[in-house]
Amino acid sequence: MFRQVYMFAKDRRFQYILWRTSPSQPLSTFELNTVTYGTAAAPYIAIRSLSYLADKFMDKLEIGAKAIKSSFYVDDFLGGADTVEELHQIKREVTAILQDGQLELAKWHSNHCKFVDVATVKHLQLDDEMLTSTLGLKWDQVGDTFMFSFSPRFDSDHVTKRSILSIVSSLFDPLGLVTPIIIVAKIILQELWLLKLFWDESVPQGIHTAWMSLLASLSSLESVAIPRYCLQSMIHTFQIHGFCDASIRAYGCCIYARTIGSDGLTKVQLITSKSRVAPTKKLSLPKLELCGAHLLAQLYKKIIRILADRKPTSFLWCESQIVLHWNRQHSATLSTFVGNRIAEIQELTSDCHWRHVPTHCNPADILSRGCTITKLEQSIWFEGPEFLGQDHQHWPKDSRDNSDIDMETVQLEKRKSAFGVHTTSNQLLEGIYKISSHHRCLLVIAWMYRFTQRCRKQTPFQSPSPTPAELMRALHCIVWNIQTIHFAQGMSSVLKGHPIRTNLKNLSLYLQVTDGFQMLKVGGRLELADYPGTILCCSQLRIHLCHSSLDIFIYRTITPVHGRSSLVRKQF
Repeated sequence: MFRQVYMFAKDRRFQYILWRTSPSQPLSTFELNTVTYGTAAAPYIAIRSLSYLADKFMDKLEIGAKAIKSSFYVDDFLGGADTVEELHQIKREVTAILQDGQLELAKWHSNHCKFVDVATVKHLQLDDEMLTSTLGLKWDQVGDTFMFSFSPRFDSDHVTKRSILSIVSSLFDPLGLVTPIIIVAKIILQELWLLKLFWDESVPQGIHTAWMSLLASLSSLESVAIPRYCLQSMIHTFQIHGFCDASIRAYGCCIYARTIGSDGLTKVQLITSKSRVAPTKKLSLPKLELCGAHLLAQLYKKIIRILADRKPTSFLWCESQIVLHWNRQHSATLSTFVGNRIAEIQELTSDCHWRHVPTHCNPADILSRGCTITKLEQSIWFEGPEFLGQDHQHWPKDSRDNSDIDMETVQLEKRKSAFGVHTTSNQLLEGIYKISSHHRCLLVIAWMYRFTQRCRKQTPFQSPSPTPAELMRALHCIVWNIQTIHFAQGMSSVLKGHPIRTNLKNLSLYLQVTDGFQMLKVGGRLELADYPGTILCCSQLRIHLCHSSLDIFIYRTITPVHGRSSLVRKQF
């Protein structure tokens, strides 16, 4: 396929090779004109060429163009139809479209005897070209079943990380039909990586035993035959059922098709599955169960696109009551880890019905733990749980009773609300709040001013102790600090000339500099008189400074808001 696609002339200079037919001849340089297998862009260019041809003929040959868009696996066409006539039409249109690009299809195979090309009958290999022909998925055209073959070459005496990785990489299961077997190999690989062994170092005895047991189980993989067609010819009812589960080692999901034919026969068949090993960072079991449900939602979205034209009814089953409880909540009320996954689950499965399933009826349970081929064939893996073969009245009851839910775990995953509170502190006021004597407060502030003046080498003091003027300045300093905290909005409004909208709006306020402090004062009828005015202050000043000897002074010079009446009652 790659050699049928021409490269742009300007890009061919990146595909130079050196060649000579014999060692005696000089080296020659050749330029490859077509897509070269092995380059990073080769698969994309080849598949993009198919997509271009499909777009080109979408109007003329719509059926064939859509088949090319959806049914090609690299250079293999995997498609089908409900009737032989439709199958022949797909073949004609696909062949005509690809011939326009000089891409000739050959070796047509089918499970219908009238469509098989007897000249080219052989097993259809779906395995990757990097794998050997014995390690892929085989299709039995006669029995219309998928089969596996596995015959690796290994040395049982010397098992290393390199040899294990080589064999595990050869396991090819694109549909996830034997995922419970492959998950065991993935778990062993994870343990090897955690041990940080060298590539050619022998593995520990425990891993060696587990690995040899897995190889012995894989040797009987050829006995597994899985029906390719998972529906019925005449469908009366079509449903999709998905299951998910998790353990401390792995989590995964599987999807089944449940059909009821026109004759009333119920058929349940595995469509696909997907699994992942648990992350090395330890997570709680409910979170791993949530990861399994999230994986199920993603896999369901891919499957429903293919089956959307049949309009199935979808049911998704989970055995974790906590996950089902989370799924009924708004994602914004949950923690980041849980909320993000619940939001995507709710978006991807908005048309689904989530229900609870007991452990013994959950086919995904074997997927999360892994098993051998023998146990897999004896389990409910391929045909789903027994209740799906019965009427929906016999299905597990979907109880929403929270008595079985660990509410402590639920509360741990509630979104925590954090609020930041920024407070500004006034160190001067905090200091004087600890002093019970108003005179001592004034002395402390006055001595602080004396200290700053001495440091600045200003005029020497005339008296050994603070004078009345210095004490008054200390009082003004305290009042100004209180005003900047409690009347900041009022002072800003007066300064900018804006109307006051606080509880001071009924007072005639103005700002005046007193002892170097811009004080908020109350005017009135005496505003134009030769009078210093009344200083406005919070009643908090009286709590810390108003002792008996200073009450009359405060009553005459300082107006405490909501505090004047208490002063009057005390003094008069």
